[in-house]
Amino acid sequence: MSIRKTLIMIVRGFVLAAILSSCYSSSRYSGDGHLVDNGPFAATDRYVLDLGAIALNKQGTSTYRIENLPAENFVIGIEIQVTSEQRTVIESKSIKPTISIELLGPQGESIIRDQSSLDTWTWSVRAMDNTAFVYRRDQPETFFTPIKNRRYELKVGIVQSYLSDSKYSARLLAKSGGWK
Repeated sequence: MSIRKTLIMIVRGFVLAAILSSCYSSSRYSGDGHLVDNGPFAATDRYVLDLGAIALNKQGTSTYRIENLPAENFVIGIEIQVTSEQRTVIESKSIKPTISIELLGPQGESIIRDQSSLDTWTWSVRAMDNTAFVYRRDQPETFFTPIKNRRYELKVGIVQSYLSDSKYSARLLAKSGGWK
């Protein structure tokens, strides 16, 4: 093998090692749910914390432990998925329970506190599928930047449930990052 080929392989190895080492290891996350790192080349949603299904048709409060997130600006929201026949449900924002969100910081301080109807939130409806990510864009009430290696407590409540004949599923997510 020529010296030139050897040098090219070494440089490629260093570049690959640098890229891989720059990735946040989702195995560091130790809270509820599951954190996925989509990598440094993700245009949006590099980090996605899936806290699981949430029932918008039942009143109640759930509490989640969030610990060791990467120090990136996260938004808390709800991903709603419908069948193709029910797409107008997300396009018209017709799922409207009243939701409360409270995020407590490492010392128990309130970082986020909001109670509002879901139809007043921003609905980001994807063109290629039947999914919407719903969050508060014009308000700081659903955004936060975690401190590395710290623990947070998230409380999400359905204050006024939403009953409907529509077929949909909802998941509580926190999203962050991307190069866009």
